[in-house]
This record gives sequence, structure tokens and C-alpha cells, in this order.
Amino acid sequence: MKVPIAVVLAILGCFSPEIQAQGGLAEPRADVAPVLFDETWAYLLAGDGKPIDLRQPISDLALFSASLNSKGELAGIPASSPYAALPVRRHLVIAELSNSALIHFVLSPEYPMRERLLAQIAEAARGYDGVQIDFEAVPGYDAANFVSFLSCLRSLIQPRILSAALPARWKRVDDAYDYASISAVVDRVVVMAYDEHWSGSGPGSIASMDWCRRVAQYSLGTIGASK
Repeated sequence: MKVPIAVVLAILGCFSPEIQAQGGLAEPRADVAPVLFDETWAYLLAGDGKPIDLRQPISDLALFSASLNSKGELAGIPASSPYAALPVRRHLVIAELSNSALIHFVLSPEYPMRERLLAQIAEAARGYDGVQIDFEAVPGYDAANFVSFLSCLRSLIQPRILSAALPARWKRVDDAYDYASISAVVDRVVVMAYDEHWSGSGPGSIASMDWCRRVAQYSLGTIGASK
């Protein structure tokens, strides 16, 4: 699950007293200055049927997720209509988490799959307020293609919001997920602030407070608070 920093802070009880009262959240800690967030994103697994608790200050609902089939086509688009009456913006999440070869073929402009996928996403976006791209296996050599894909998609779906889910970073890494380049062409960046430790690493927290603090500081310095 993707957890924007705003959601983490909401869980920690860092909202203003006004929002605390509206949402039934716990009293703010005395040692934490209240922060009022304009946006709080929540993620919902498509088809789980759980109601949305509107007492929580949710501004954006991301439906997880559509995917890519073996031909690089958009598949499994969740229905947004069940949530149309909610006072939130709805985002279509498109996820491909492990297939680097498939991602290469849909990102590279030399293959026809790219234009076809862009058109399919633009069509699917009509039922949503935004689209989020969650491609977690982009090869490093496709970094420029990834940025240009996002740029083309943003122009196709405007005025809808385009967001990108990116792995946690606390320093510059030479891979396809350069925060500065990507944030320049999307409307929002969702930092997946976990994986400090994982199943193949040594023992430790998935996302300790110190780790999240470093990730947040790096994100603010490279992305900026507006996105």
C-alpha cells in the first residue's frame, strides 16, 4: 500500500484541533506542532466492498489497481462509479510491480505498445479525477522513456491529476526514479516510504521514524512541498 506522508502524519495525530474534532482523531501530542494538510490520500483495494469512513479527512481516494496484461494492454480497471457520490477525488492506480521487460516495451517509443497503452489510459481516465502510475520495475536505461511517458500521459488526461508512486529515497540513486525529473512532469508524487528493511535484508523496521524523517526531508528538497 502506498502511504503519502500526509497519511502517516494523520495517523500520528498531527492534524489541527479543528480536523481532530471533525474526524474523531486522538488529541494531538503536546510535543508535535499541529499541521493542517490540504490533501490526505487513502488507498482502497478494488472490490473489497468496505465502506469509506468519511469522518476521516480523506480528500483523495486511489483505487488499487488496474494492471498490464502480457500484451502491454490496460487490464482489470476498477469501477469508480460506486464512489461517485463521495466528496473525494477518485484516482485510477495502474500498477506493474515486477516485470521489467514488459515495462520496457510499453515505455519505449520504438514499439507500438506505448501509444496504444497511453490511449487506453486516457480513455479509462474519463471515469476518474486522476491517474496514478505505479511502475516499480522500470529499468535504469528507461529513465528518459519513463519521464517522457509520464509527460505524454499528463497532456492526454488534463485537467485530471497525474501522480506517480516512487520508491523511498534519502539520497540520489542512479536509477529510473529521479525525483526531480519525474516531479517536473507530474502533478503529485507519492513516496512509498517503506522498505528500509525487507524479506531479503537484515532484520529491522520496515519504516522506522528516523527513516521516514530522512525520506521526507529528501523528498521536500528534491520534489518540493507543492507536489
